[in-house]
Amino acid sequence: MVEKYLQNLGCRVEITSYNMVEKEEGIHNIVLDKNGDLGIVYLDNGERLIISDGFNTISGEKYYLLNMLIGFKTGQLERAIIPYNYPRIMESLAKEYGIDIKYSKSNVSEIIGNLVQGENKFQYILNFDGIWASGILLDYLIGYNISLNRLVQELPEYFYIKKRNPL
Repeated sequence: MVEKYLQNLGCRVEITSYNMVEKEEGIHNIVLDKNGDLGIVYLDNGERLIISDGFNTISGEKYYLLNMLIGFKTGQLERAIIPYNYPRIMESLAKEYGIDIKYSKSNVSEIIGNLVQGENKFQYILNFDGIWASGILLDYLIGYNISLNRLVQELPEYFYIKKRNPL
């Protein structure tokens, strides 16, 4: 299903064994070895993904930030649902694009509930439908004639502070 979807978008698709890409470095190396433009690993039945152009490997919070940037830049997001424990860099990014933020508890069911309740389908797709989101990402990269590397350079830096509580 995914292979056909990507081919219909105009992609040349090569399927690789998941064992080769279990770690994020794996997808990075495969993209470089195959001289590819972009590698995508679909996880959790297509709900999440890891993407790499061979130089940048995007997943987790960085993928979330990348999605939000695309939504802000395209105008598809007028209001964003952000977990309260997400780095506050999102506030300044949203402000730059004139986007309202609503904070949510960080558990997935709470975030999904807020997205559905607020009829925020675009953000839902980007964050919980990796297959469809990959098409949106490819459409953005091609439509704006921009590489993943260039788009990643537009992401603001953010940091987490880790503290350990003594037992």
